[in-house]
Amino acid sequence: MTTKTKVIFAFAMIFLIGFASGYLFERAVISPDETVAEQRSERGERERARQRDGDRDDWVERAQNRLSRDLELTESQKEPLFEKIRDYHVNVHDLIKERREDEHEKIKDKYSMFRDEISTILNAEQLERMDSHFHPDTVRTKMERREGPQRDRMHREPN
Repeated sequence: MTTKTKVIFAFAMIFLIGFASGYLFERAVISPDETVAEQRSERGERERARQRDGDRDDWVERAQNRLSRDLELTESQKEPLFEKIRDYHVNVHDLIKERREDEHEKIKDKYSMFRDEISTILNAEQLERMDSHFHPDTVRTKMERREGPQRDRMHREPN
């Protein structure tokens, strides 16, 4: 066997041994019903949630510090003012939520009229499939699932 052949053979063996050990290590660490991608996804989501909450707290603190500086607030003014600001934000959030609910009802009414119009064009099965794509409740559910709890995170009480 020539030196060149030995080098190629050694390289191939190292590659195969590395592949096999990686495969076996993955099976030993991860349960058979869980993939690496699932584990990374779950870990990543937990980390993003932790960062979001931490970022929110940091953001609130920085905003309060900046406002305190800009308004030259005394210590006795800070807490009552920030409490009033939190109340204001909650009230505005409630108004926005109420407006969204009103809009949603109007959209459902419009969709009902639209569905009546297209019922002469589509059969029952097609209408059902159309609803799965365009019905306001279906679309809203899909959006909420995609957005998650982010919508309300700015308006909750500080820890």
